[in-house]
Amino acid sequence: MYTLPLSAFLELVELSAHEDMMKAKCLTVFDESMGRAMFISHQWLANRHPDPNGEQLQVLQEALRNLIAGVAQVSQPVQSELFHGRMPCPTASELKSTPLYVWYDFLCCPQDASERASRHRQRAIGSIPSYVAKCKYFVVLCPALAHADHRVTLSYETWAGRGWCRAEKMAVDLAARNDSCAIIIESQTHAKLHFQLLRSPPAMGTFSVESDRTRIGQMLVHMVWNKLLYYREAGDMHNYRLLLNEQKSRWFQGLSMDPIDGLVEGFVTDADPFDQPGEFELARFLHQNGFRSPLERDSAGWSPICFAVVKGSANLVQSLLARRADPNDAITKAKKELAMPKRFSLLSLAVVYHNQDVLMTLLSARAYVHARDARQATAIMWAAVANDASGIRCLCQARADPSDSCNPGISTLQAACSFASLDSMAELRSQAPSLSLRFCLHYALMFQGGFSEPISFLIQARADVNERFEAEGKLWWLIMKLESIRHKFNPSRLTLLSHHHAGATPLMFSILSGCFGVVPLLLAAGARLDVRNSRKQTASDLALAVRAPSALLQQLQQAPSTFEDPGSPAPEDTFFI
Repeated sequence: MYTLPLSAFLELVELSAHEDMMKAKCLTVFDESMGRAMFISHQWLANRHPDPNGEQLQVLQEALRNLIAGVAQVSQPVQSELFHGRMPCPTASELKSTPLYVWYDFLCCPQDASERASRHRQRAIGSIPSYVAKCKYFVVLCPALAHADHRVTLSYETWAGRGWCRAEKMAVDLAARNDSCAIIIESQTHAKLHFQLLRSPPAMGTFSVESDRTRIGQMLVHMVWNKLLYYREAGDMHNYRLLLNEQKSRWFQGLSMDPIDGLVEGFVTDADPFDQPGEFELARFLHQNGFRSPLERDSAGWSPICFAVVKGSANLVQSLLARRADPNDAITKAKKELAMPKRFSLLSLAVVYHNQDVLMTLLSARAYVHARDARQATAIMWAAVANDASGIRCLCQARADPSDSCNPGISTLQAACSFASLDSMAELRSQAPSLSLRFCLHYALMFQGGFSEPISFLIQARADVNERFEAEGKLWWLIMKLESIRHKFNPSRLTLLSHHHAGATPLMFSILSGCFGVVPLLLAAGARLDVRNSRKQTASDLALAVRAPSALLQQLQQAPSTFEDPGSPAPEDTFFI
């Protein structure tokens, strides 16, 4: 694995091809005993060169300098901190504590058109999972920049839709280590931890070359196999079981790949696979998952039927129900890394993994559609978050409530908007046309729904682009109040947004949350610049305060502004520190 020392990378004026870097003897074969490596995942800004004008390079260099100097910090996404509390982020002292080496495709992989270079390039591409596994840091470089050959602006939204980028991120999740750190860099001063749910199978992304989809499938099989071995050797049976069963629903979705059957040897059963296929399948499932009984529960609070639901096997679920498994079973402990709270139901598992046959089996067994987890969310809420429109339809037919809400006061539609779940948004509007759009733009921009498609959907549905936010309900008000107090001595993205939330418009939320890419959409839809929040700040004031990219500041300066008296803040939102 060829890399470039960070000190040398920061001195680059332009990107030179791998062959030129080799001739200049600039590259170093990385070994983990030398320090830490950083894998740069990005989209090319031109067909024949990754960065013809050095725009991405400049952003990355300045961002790394700022992070190492402590001028900028890696922040935690709002939704992650809100639901899971503070998590450790890389600090300046950590980044300076050991030598850093950079892996960047154009510099570190062969680029020449010769047959020999092509062979080495394909070998290097096939080795990407092992390269990622060697890297402590995985950096998504995605500033909003125009592609030189196509009329499109590349950003995190386009990065997240690309199959190869998804595969690189999946290599982080499947690496045989547990200390990797994924960081998104969107500008010289804005970096945050990467946070996502289960929604990005590589094969469902876009590919320039269709045959790459199959190639990625083969790479995934090797990655899953190695991760299963890692969990077995570490004695982590719960995560082994989870990975074993979520292969088809999560990792291999969109691929005609057979999942790995398991790594547990010594399977013996009296059940005949031809005369008793259901009994045989259940016996093998229990054996490969290390369970002795259909009603057992592991140390993480999951029973065999939980894993069968994840696996997506309606036959297995039916067999377990026949053995007295409970259709209203739920996990008894929170699964933090998957954002699953305590008492997360089987119905919720089914919709999160888009397993419709299992969902129908559970509903036929009278699973309770109104069961609530520790966040007071029902299955239809999780179907909305997971963008499972079919699941929403099935649950509504079973009399689930599309207008339901959960803590701290988020409606089902607002939850769908929060996670850019476009299919769910459309289905909910179809099931209940009278659902309110109140604050849907704000929730989309507060969490991770700040992409062009969901924002355009809401604008076309006539959501108010100048609506002023109010913390609805006592719990929301209390959270915002406490985080606003915290902002004075321990700031974060969540505390910043809480400090300025009252009376803020969607445009202000996009700036506070770092969703800079949708600012032009909001401005084109009539977002006003003269409105002030309850702290008397305009969108331009906030953009300066968060050190928004210069291009955004210029957009705000050039946009027309019309005076509007914002009036008095709502009574529920008038108490501030």
